[in-house]
Amino acid sequence: MRIACVHIANLAFQVALIENPHLHEQPVIIGGSPFDDAHVFDASPEAMMCGVQLGMTLRKAYSLCPQAKFLPRNEEVCKDVFEKVLNTLDGFSPIVESEALGCAYLDVTGVENEQETAENILKSLSVLRASLGLSSGKFFSRVAAVISRPETPTILNGNEKDFISPFPIDVLPCLSDTKDRLRLLGLRRIGQLNAFSLNDFIAQFGAEGKRIYELSRGHDSSLLIPRSKTDSVNSTIELFPPSVDCFEILKSCECILNRLLPSVRSRGKLCSEAILQLSCESASQELRLIFKEPICSDSVIIKRIKACIENITFPSPVTGVGLKLLLKNETGRKLQLWQGDYGRRDSMKKLIENLQSRFGYQPLKKIEVVDSGAIFPERRTRLVDVADR
Repeated sequence: MRIACVHIANLAFQVALIENPHLHEQPVIIGGSPFDDAHVFDASPEAMMCGVQLGMTLRKAYSLCPQAKFLPRNEEVCKDVFEKVLNTLDGFSPIVESEALGCAYLDVTGVENEQETAENILKSLSVLRASLGLSSGKFFSRVAAVISRPETPTILNGNEKDFISPFPIDVLPCLSDTKDRLRLLGLRRIGQLNAFSLNDFIAQFGAEGKRIYELSRGHDSSLLIPRSKTDSVNSTIELFPPSVDCFEILKSCECILNRLLPSVRSRGKLCSEAILQLSCESASQELRLIFKEPICSDSVIIKRIKACIENITFPSPVTGVGLKLLLKNETGRKLQLWQGDYGRRDSMKKLIENLQSRFGYQPLKKIEVVDSGAIFPERRTRLVDVADR
């Protein structure tokens, strides 16, 4: 296999930088105000040069870098941005794995020109500064991506063993206790592990020892796990002339739903969430509508949209309306057959008659409680014909 790893360092800071370009080359700490009881979510390289580390308390970060600009935690925004990155990577490979926020793997086996493919992947993410490593295994690709410059991908062709040998054992994907034991043995670099046999590693570290042995010799048999993709449909309509009238916006939403819902129903899907995107002359606005249960009713969706926008004051006229529907598979529902719906009872009666004429006996039974206090469970209930009730 040939696996590429895309690594986006300081993703939260890069997202904040897109919204605030003046923060470029300034110390920035993301996680909250300096005296919040929280931890550092991300930080700029300038702040890290002052000793700030991810996960440390904001108060300690402030003591190390008091001149830094503190910003609120933007994890949800980062997830949305990274989801768009993953969707972009889907265009380069049928198998994309998301390991963590800011790190993804692609199966590029069979690509004719790996250098060109790697450069095209980085160009497609031009808004973000990403680095890329490409090798025969996930571990080597990840290490190569972390040490690479954003504009220069690192590609390994059969030299994974020589590449990984100089690195410290801290980069190995194993338990901290295992790393401590390796240090007690006087081992500091991965290349030093080549002096031992597979039996030595298994005797010392069990199943984990086999993986360490293979990685130190340039072999990684880890398989990619394709990410679960969110199924969705979307469409947009431009408003001309621009309008701030809710009726016009709702009318546009109805037109979009008339386009989307027929294909949703034909695929046996239901809508679990709707995202309304309003493009204004001065700014854009996004509203997220989550339904209690998956639906495929245009009237229900329109009612929810109306409830959301009827009290909104738009800063400027709306020039475009977009609607994105997140889909789920349709599943069966339990119906209350015996309460208050006589039409349904009649349908069930006809169904029972048809089944009885077909099979020659009554196939449907109902559980009836006989004695709830009986000691033996089989004496508490009995099966009776549905037609008898």
